[in-house]
Formats: sequence, C-alpha cells, structure tokens
Amino acid sequence: MNVEQIFANLQETRLINILSQKYDLIFIGDDLTLSYLRKKIDVQNPSSNNHYYYCWSNPKDHSKLSNFLKSLDRLYQYTIIVASVNNEHIICEQVQESIASKNIKVLKLFSDIFVNILSSQKKILQTSQIQFVVPNLSYAIISGPRSGSTFLCNLLESTGLAGFPVENFRDHAAILARHCNFDYIRYMQILMTHKTTSNGIFGTKIISHFLPTYRRKDLNIDNFLNKHFSKYIYLIREDKVAQAVSIFIAQKTETYHIFNKIQQQEYNKKVKEIALENIDLEEINKRYNFVCQQDKYLEKFCQDNKIDPFVIKYEELVNKPQQYISDILTYLGINNQKTDLNIQTNIKKTKSSLSDKIIQKFQETYHIN
Repeated sequence: MNVEQIFANLQETRLINILSQKYDLIFIGDDLTLSYLRKKIDVQNPSSNNHYYYCWSNPKDHSKLSNFLKSLDRLYQYTIIVASVNNEHIICEQVQESIASKNIKVLKLFSDIFVNILSSQKKILQTSQIQFVVPNLSYAIISGPRSGSTFLCNLLESTGLAGFPVENFRDHAAILARHCNFDYIRYMQILMTHKTTSNGIFGTKIISHFLPTYRRKDLNIDNFLNKHFSKYIYLIREDKVAQAVSIFIAQKTETYHIFNKIQQQEYNKKVKEIALENIDLEEINKRYNFVCQQDKYLEKFCQDNKIDPFVIKYEELVNKPQQYISDILTYLGINNQKTDLNIQTNIKKTKSSLSDKIIQKFQETYHIN
C-alpha cells in the first residue's frame, strides 16, 4: 500500500487538516511521506511557510541534521514530528540520538499525533505515552451497518455512566498496524485509559464489516477483546430491507448522520435528487444480502469467542429508549441511582418518504417482506 492510499484511509480522522492549523513544525522522515505532507498541508494552509521538511536519508550523518537545526531561529519554539509510513520508530530513535543535547520536542506522526487526536486530547503536540489504567469495566456494542448503533451510543453517553462508546475499530488503525508498524494494541490501551467515565467504564462500538481486518492472524483482535472486554451488547435491526435501503440512501447522499437543522435541509435536497432506477434495486438487493450475511458473521464471532451478548432490537429501542438504556445499565452492572436518566440524543432520523417508496418497490420486485 503506497503513501497516498495510507493517508486516504486516514482522511476521516482529519489528521492533515489538524496539522495544517499548527505552527512551527519540523517534519523529518522519508522523501515520499514528506512530499505528500508538504503538498497536502500547503493546500490546506498556503501560508504555512513556518513549517520545515527534512528528508532523513542517511542515519549515520548526524551532523547534517544538527547543522540544519542550528540554522533555524527560535529553535526552542519548534516541534519535530517524525513522519514515515515505513517505520517512524526507527527514524525517531535515530533523530533523538542526533539532537540529544538540544531542547526540542520530538513526536511521532502516528504513534503520538494520530493517537492524541483519536483519544480526544486537548493538546495533540505531546507524547501519547501513558501508564495503561485498566477500566473497571470494558464493553462493546456490536452491530451491522445502519442498525442504529450511533443512536444507541449517543443515548448511553448521555447517561454519564457508560463511557463514551464510539467506533474505535475502523480501518484506519488496522491499516497503520498492517503497513506502518503501528501498535494498535497500545492505541486501544490509550483510548481505554483516557475515554472512561468517572466510574471507570469504557465503551466502544464494533461494526461487523470492520471486524475481519482486525481478526487476521497478524492482528488477532479476539485475544485482546477476550482479555479486556467482559460485556457485549448486540444491536440487531430486524427490518433488513429498511436497513439495506438506509445504506443505499446514505451512500447516494454521502450523509450517514444528521445532527442539526442545516444538515437536515441539505440532506432533504439530496434525497429529492435521487431518481430510482432498476439498477438501483439490484444494488439494494446486494446490500440486503450483505446485511443478512453480516448478522451471520456476528453470530459466528460470538460463537467463536463464547460471547453471550445482551441482544437489543433497533425497532424496540426506538420505541422505548428509556427502558432499554436502563436495562443495559443493569446488564453492565452499573449502579444507577438516577430515578430519571434524562437520556437524550441530537441525532435526527434520516428516514424519508423516499425510503418508504423504495422499500415498497423493492418488496414488490423481490417478494421480500
């Protein structure tokens, strides 16, 4: 996998966008990684001429780097970021040896900056090194795509008792782990240390189609989960046709969640532009088969790991959110002393009249109820 492909998979983390807003950075790394960063950061922020890029090609020639740093004014204000898709750890060790006598911060692009961003640190230009604090309880929500998992996570977070469950197991960390010598176990430990509620609860969300990448022999997520996670909530959407149509419309509109009125208005405009064709029904049928397969995959995952999850149906959760959140807290063993949980979410429904029309048309064509 080349440099552009790796960074393309990191796009949703906003790594480049966030770096482009920082000042006084010195990037040191291999030529291809630096060329990519220079190009992208300059596009994001054309005035970012306070950044420097130093190609690390010969680790034996420490004097060149030393002379380069000596030529910079206000060196103490700069932060060095070691950036290499090959192996940032080796380059970082060599750079640190070269500047041992200089008072300048040296960080790694992936192991520090990327991890700090995803663990919601206020200061990202700092080392991510911490002592791993094992949560009192770690649990995972598992589900297929477009099953209402974001809705459920929002409700649980609003209680202030069940951690901050979000989708930590996406492709970006797995790709870094497989291609860039990124320690995703350490990454998860940092998340589990930082992102717990005051009662020591950590929650995460695992969407089915991301699991296979992590379950490869070289990553073997099952061992990590079995060691640290004791509770699982399995969210199922019974109406598979509606689930498939939801995926189809989300991909067509490039809108997966709506959080405010402006987004709602933009989404409604995009929905009106969709003209359903026969080929679209074929695509929806593929997605229907896909979501059915994903349920089977999650059932097999639970069997393989001897997991007996707490099962919730999306359709029932929507109708009785208060009851089901209370039931989940009980299942997790969380002592809930609040008589009124006051659960809330700012997620708006994406279902529309178009959804209903497509569902009806699909059922008539494929005779699926």
